[in-house]
Amino acid sequence: MIVNPPLFKSCSGLNQLPINVKMMLHELLPQPLLLELAQQCIDVEVITAGISNQNYLLNCQLSNGEYQPKVLRINQPKALWCDRDDEVRSWLLAYQANLAPRLIFSSINKELYLSEYIAQSESWAQFYQEYGVESLRQSHIYLENQTHDNQPVEYLVALLQQLQQLPLPKQQISVTEQWQSYHQRLVDYSKHCRNPVWLRHFEELQAISPLINRWLDRLAQCLIRPTFCHRDLSPFNLLLYSGLSDELPTQQSRLSSSKICPPKLLCIDFEYAAASHPLFDLASVIASHQLSDKQVRRLIEGYFAWQAQSDSPSLKPDAINAIDCAINCYWLFAAIWSLLLVDDENAAHLPLFEQYFQLICTSECQ
Repeated sequence: MIVNPPLFKSCSGLNQLPINVKMMLHELLPQPLLLELAQQCIDVEVITAGISNQNYLLNCQLSNGEYQPKVLRINQPKALWCDRDDEVRSWLLAYQANLAPRLIFSSINKELYLSEYIAQSESWAQFYQEYGVESLRQSHIYLENQTHDNQPVEYLVALLQQLQQLPLPKQQISVTEQWQSYHQRLVDYSKHCRNPVWLRHFEELQAISPLINRWLDRLAQCLIRPTFCHRDLSPFNLLLYSGLSDELPTQQSRLSSSKICPPKLLCIDFEYAAASHPLFDLASVIASHQLSDKQVRRLIEGYFAWQAQSDSPSLKPDAINAIDCAINCYWLFAAIWSLLLVDDENAAHLPLFEQYFQLICTSECQ
């Protein structure tokens, strides 16, 4: 029987955390940081309960009355394909370029992260929507304080440009290698799977294997070189930030400046960041954002105009014709992911397969 010990003073907001999380804080945080957090935290909110991590907002108040909230993330001990060391390295690369919140602390084995909280001028997550190549787009992204119609697209183009100019992460994987890795796991599990629904979905994937190989060939042919890729640029992993100057190299100097920078997008959740195909990040934005047809065209035009002007482009000019293939691969991997999460005891994610698979366009890419 586990007894709930008095880990923190009764007035500390950290007492609102689950007992296992409080124990982790005691075991993993340096004592000075733990003491500071216990004194400053006045309230706790659950932000997200994801498959691979759990996030808490720690509402902290300094002695001078200033609010300085932080995000506590507890990682699941097992996450498919995610190397936590690579994740942290990619996070730090993005932070150094002012494209991510500051990582305050990560435990040695990466069970726990503590980072700064970014207050958004408007929640970017509200713009999540799922679109396949042939989906009808009936809405668009509109920001409350935008000065012109193209502003949301400009934020996205700027983010894609800045991410792809970061140093390459240690982890490298091509889109083809990702398919091969995922497919082999499915094949291995299919040999002892007894779930008829899972097996039917596996056969549906097998049936489109010739198409998948053609998509992968198209993507390989238009690539000049891999770049830093976040690989999951859905609106849930983007933050719209309006704050202190992004021209300053460190968080400390940012906080000491009163210069306000224009709004920009920041990234969170670098679990799957790798050196990979840059078109995959563009495809993930198009597939998961509530963009109108006009906004998608402007996004593609802005992105490829930048590629054409670059002294070191990562894509060939005809890569624009492979966007549909990349969008298909984005939903293909999402569908496969739902199958990989299934085991003999838990099939809760199986219904997601149909949701994602129906977004894959099985006609030939243009």
